Amino acid sequence: MGGGNVSRNVSQDVSRMSLEEIENIIKDMIKEDNKVSRKDIAMILGVSEKAITRYIKEIPNIKYVGKGKNGHWELND
Repeated sequence: MGGGNVSRNVSQDVSRMSLEEIENIIKDMIKEDNKVSRKDIAMILGVSEKAITRYIKEIPNIKYVGKGKNGHWELND
């Protein structure tokens, strides 16, 4: 994973965070490294990859372009 600054600021207790806070963390991670994997995001937030997939579906301005490891995230603010 890239710079990793976001991961140091993430509270371990995601269950107490609002959906908006979780979405902001995911957006920040994608801004830091647009090739970050769902698996990496899940490990940092301490939730499953499936949960990350659900969170990402709730964020309208994020999409994955390409396939697999050759793809990247695009964030349109």
